[in-house]
Amino acid sequence: MGVVSSYRRKHTFKTDFDLEKGELFFDGFSIPTNAYELYTSLLGTINQSIDILKNQEWAFKIIVKLDCLSASAVQVLNELFKQFIKIKGEHGVQVDWYYDIYDSEFLETATMISDSLALPFNFIVNA
Repeated sequence: MGVVSSYRRKHTFKTDFDLEKGELFFDGFSIPTNAYELYTSLLGTINQSIDILKNQEWAFKIIVKLDCLSASAVQVLNELFKQFIKIKGEHGVQVDWYYDIYDSEFLETATMISDSLALPFNFIVNA
């Protein structure tokens, strides 16, 4: 299984799940009414890839370049991070979280997720 992508639509995001590179990339807006419905196919793909993910020797990298998150999207991302931690262990997951320097609320949300999972995020200011 190579790259699984979704295309960005209004009020949604683009994802690239590249199993060979060991990366999951989010870009855009994640403000769906029902985030679980939107993320279902991605979660299914991750579940189908558990054996491959477990056998990778490198940390799996999750890159978050979202501009906006709904409360339900925060919950789903939290579950997604938990799923990767369960598969790879806490040292097997790296999260690069991009944020706007003027959006303290978005950074605070990311910090809360990071703290609740005891998973250090790399916080990067959008250029």
